[in-house]
Amino acid sequence: MAAANLDQLLSTQGNIVQMLRNSQLGAYVYPVVAPEFSNWRSEQWAWQHSAVLFDQSHHMVNLYIRGKDAGKLLSDTMINSSKGWAVGKAKQYVPTTPYGHVIGDGIIFWEEEQSFTYVGRAPASNWLRYHAATGGYDCEIELDDRSPMRPMGKPVTRKEWRFQIQGPNAWAVIEKLHGGPLEQLKFFNMSTMNIGGRAVRTLRHGMSGAPGLEIWGPYAEQEEIRAAILEAGKEFGLIPCGSRAYPSNTLESGWIPSPLPAIYTGEKLKGFREWLGADSYEATGSIGGSFVSDNIEDYYLNPWELGYGNFVRFDHEFHGREALEAIDPAKQRKKVTLAWHPEDMAKIMASMFNPDAEAYKFFDVPLQPTMHTVAARNASQLADFAARWGWQSSTTDWRAAVRSDDIDLVDIATPNNLHAEQAIAALEAELASIEQQLDETREEQSGEEGLLAEVIEGEGEKQKITAKAVKARLKEIGKDPDYAEERQALEDYGVLLDEQSDAKARLKGAQDDLEAKLDAKYPTLTEADIQTLVVDDKWLATLAAAVQGELDRVSQTLTGRIRQLAERYATPLPKLTESVKTLAARVDDHLKKMGAR
Repeated sequence: MAAANLDQLLSTQGNIVQMLRNSQLGAYVYPVVAPEFSNWRSEQWAWQHSAVLFDQSHHMVNLYIRGKDAGKLLSDTMINSSKGWAVGKAKQYVPTTPYGHVIGDGIIFWEEEQSFTYVGRAPASNWLRYHAATGGYDCEIELDDRSPMRPMGKPVTRKEWRFQIQGPNAWAVIEKLHGGPLEQLKFFNMSTMNIGGRAVRTLRHGMSGAPGLEIWGPYAEQEEIRAAILEAGKEFGLIPCGSRAYPSNTLESGWIPSPLPAIYTGEKLKGFREWLGADSYEATGSIGGSFVSDNIEDYYLNPWELGYGNFVRFDHEFHGREALEAIDPAKQRKKVTLAWHPEDMAKIMASMFNPDAEAYKFFDVPLQPTMHTVAARNASQLADFAARWGWQSSTTDWRAAVRSDDIDLVDIATPNNLHAEQAIAALEAELASIEQQLDETREEQSGEEGLLAEVIEGEGEKQKITAKAVKARLKEIGKDPDYAEERQALEDYGVLLDEQSDAKARLKGAQDDLEAKLDAKYPTLTEADIQTLVVDDKWLATLAAAVQGELDRVSQTLTGRIRQLAERYATPLPKLTESVKTLAARVDDHLKKMGAR
């Protein structure tokens, strides 16, 4: 007889590890979204250097939790503290078993009083559903499961679409969509913005080291919103990102998005295993990697091993608290970054061509450096030069190329007398990038659970972190293993502060040198030279840019207004009048039957 639940299924298996390593499901599949829209390499490059549109509408579970005890259900099942959490804010949700092992994680959106939405992988969602069903909580649960991995041509719908606009140029795209400036809220704070005349929900979320947004709304509007984003993003290099490139950002950030749910053993979890179906995520999931053990518990992880140690707060009761209190954080395994060995990688990749040898699990090769943009004055010759030598694009505007967030290295090959202005522009772009990293890091780690909370000075918009404060805190915590994560965060921030200081010094030196040369040049200028510099290069160029900006703003506003009016008056008055007559007749008929007329 076929197993009815996970617990029954496990009882039929000789070895749980082998069951999961040989799962027919294979590697985690991102459903519906195309693997590539251009190619995975250019899409990986774009989320690091320009902008991408991530479609997150299909691969994650949406779990809607509403009711008087919704907040209590979350607090009872997560290691995080709910202190300071409020409507309009999101929180990473991390639950553990009674034995202190991580089940999974996701994001909880606190959208309204007594109304929360969980977005993430199935294990944490299943844990929430199980406790809601068995724990006596006064709340309603609505599951909008992830889309099927193989729709087989059938239409796929969700309750909500969910996108992310990420990358260095993301905020420029966002403000163009919105039709003007948009406040950059603190990390994991929610608000709204306008896209194509529609109001959409937003979450401040950065997946690429730059300010970005996660946005969502009714699924019926998905295609309309997607088209508007892609159109607005063209001038900023935004491209859609496929399901092959999307997971790469987790590898670079060191985040483990799918830890094995630690629920396959332990008497205290038997009820949960009996609740889970024999076809559940936990029953059909796949494990891989170079680590192999016959004991499934060797794959279990606690919060400190996943880098979630700073989330643990013992200011509330939760499943697994007693087990976590007994753990010494200093003695736990830690995530590390390993460099690929060329010979090992060659062996892995070559295994697919040798049918008689062991076949390894492998993944796509990494991104290669790209020759992005070459700039010169002669447009006609420039295009031929770029094509001949393999440049992706060419431009006659070197200033735009230097300022571009897509470009990491600038090689100035102009005559020596032209170097100064270009070098200063490159230094300014470098300094802006460093300061953006500082702001983003400070913002993400400034909360109560943030690793930099102890060194932040000031309130609100005046918050800052000084090198003096970082050094003082590092001296205070010393080599104490309990503060290992905070020490690393402080050291990383200190490196950025040093880079900022160095960039400022180099920029000032270049500016001082240029000013000295300008002072020497002024006495030699003719009246015609002055006229060209002031009228053509300064006044007219500034006016032209301002006029074009105003035209773009007015055009965007009018387009949105016209779309709103078109939707409002889509149904003509005669049709509305006829509809009213029909409905009125129905009401009269009902009233007569009720004896009211």
